Amino acid sequence: MKRKWIAGLGASLVAAALVAGCSGGTAGGSTAAPAATDGPAAPTPGIFTGTAACCDDPAPPVTVAEDVNYVVCERTMADARLSGTMHLVSYTGGTEEAPAIWSDGTLENDEGSWSCKQFGVGSLNVQTGPLDEVCVGRGAYVGLTAYLHSITADNLATSGILAWIEGTAGSQ
Repeated sequence: MKRKWIAGLGASLVAAALVAGCSGGTAGGSTAAPAATDGPAAPTPGIFTGTAACCDDPAPPVTVAEDVNYVVCERTMADARLSGTMHLVSYTGGTEEAPAIWSDGTLENDEGSWSCKQFGVGSLNVQTGPLDEVCVGRGAYVGLTAYLHSITADNLATSGILAWIEGTAGSQ
């Protein structure tokens, strides 16, 4: 069973890489030079990596319910737009064989913020597993959507992240 899960994860990562790689090209392989701008150069599109270190929020905003966790994470990403401090409200459920976690969160840094939704299966009682996330940009990141896939080996205390951003900042 574990072998099937690992094979499925590998296939998902390959598919994500192919989709991301195919979305930015042009027919015939030629590309136009980017237009000059007055601001800093935009990050290169594509898939990038990072890490997160998470712990229980030392000052949760409300009394903690039995199935709710307040978590704070520090993210360091190759694309700085997704680096920063993330505050999450996480809910747990599912069964012992298939524990589940879903979260609502806000990632903030000096340039803007992201409103994020996460979902993962097998990340709680078994100490390892995947977590998928979609974040919608706010502030300087309006018009952008970020997609993240995380893997943890220590019950979400740390995780490795594979991510990409789509859209155009300031388009909304």
